[in-house]
Amino acid sequence: MSKQRKPRRRRLARRWLEYLDIPVETLPGVPKVTLLGRETVLIENHKGVLEYNAGCVRLITALGVIGVRGDELELKELGSELVTVTGTINSLSYEA
Repeated sequence: MSKQRKPRRRRLARRWLEYLDIPVETLPGVPKVTLLGRETVLIENHKGVLEYNAGCVRLITALGVIGVRGDELELKELGSELVTVTGTINSLSYEA
């Protein structure tokens, strides 16, 4: 399958979900990021850890890389689909 078809299929699937009034997070593989205050972030549907140190955590997802920057960052939970990062969160970023 070409790289152009995947984004087109995702857009079409997203439109159908909106038309049917179904939440987008039901799409398989779509990352879901939940920020709890400034000290905890939960990231679901990741595909692995790309980088991890006390100042940065970068995770691979189906839609790109999600980066968490901060101070004293720790991976409190690392499961096959869920990552919990704690510490002082300064920023979240998305790299396509």
